[in-house]
Amino acid sequence: MMRIVRNMRVGMRSLREQFSQGATALLAGLGIGLLVNQLASSSVSIDTDNKTATVYVPVFIDGKGTVLNVYEDTAIFGNATYEIVDTEYGKAMKVTATGNVLIFTKHPDGAKRSNSAVNRYLKDFGLSMSDFKPFEGDVTDIPPVKIMPNTAAWMYSDSELKFLGFNLDRDSGVGITYIMGYSYNGRSENMTVPANLKRGWQRIELETSIRRYRNFL
Repeated sequence: MMRIVRNMRVGMRSLREQFSQGATALLAGLGIGLLVNQLASSSVSIDTDNKTATVYVPVFIDGKGTVLNVYEDTAIFGNATYEIVDTEYGKAMKVTATGNVLIFTKHPDGAKRSNSAVNRYLKDFGLSMSDFKPFEGDVTDIPPVKIMPNTAAWMYSDSELKFLGFNLDRDSGVGITYIMGYSYNGRSENMTVPANLKRGWQRIELETSIRRYRNFL
């Protein structure tokens, strides 16, 4: 079983500040001005209202169900640990967090510019605990935004959270990227009422799309 545990404590900041700093660090690490590398990344942002909470979220896998090498190069903002574990629904990232937390994981895969290489990169992966199916057509011949059917995935929380955001990105490095994401906020102004996530295991919907932000092909 693959096991990765990381822990870091930083000063208390708002979740928005953490996200901004984390995104800046991530983009700097990618060399976003050049966009020459294929890259898989995920992010989990949580606000537990200063309680300790544990969540399980899906992870990138290959066709045989093996977790992809995405979860070792990690930036953690806040008080959190994570590890890759087995569950009754498949592989998952188990995150235990207190307060405002943001976790970025990423893995660059080098530059592969041909149409066949880009198609292979954007199709040769899966998502654990879900019904995700990659796009069957030619991803190099899509409009600026290709909306895909939502991906139904299992997720777990041991408590009601103040905020949870979960995003996955599979970037070709040549201006085409696969994006899946989920987030919810409370219905009250101070976000004390969870909108769509309850305690225990539940099926959630990940908004899924392929986006063309620049054409390097």
